[in-house]
Amino acid sequence: DMLIADLTLSVYAPVGECVASAMSFGKNLLVVEFDPTLHYGPGTYIIEVKVQEEADDETTVNFGLAWR
Repeated sequence: DMLIADLTLSVYAPVGECVASAMSFGKNLLVVEFDPTLHYGPGTYIIEVKVQEEADDETTVNFGLAWR
């Protein structure tokens, strides 16, 4: 399948600081790594995926998330 969108993946700590991010330019895989136990502490982390550019408004962009 042809990639039709550029994506940005960001992870935000409970205090709102961006702790990891990656951008794609025609790639179909983004990976970010961070260890919340080292610097950022417990709480709710926010994962944000933004579409930077689409072919048109009728296009659907599918993505999946995984963590361990």
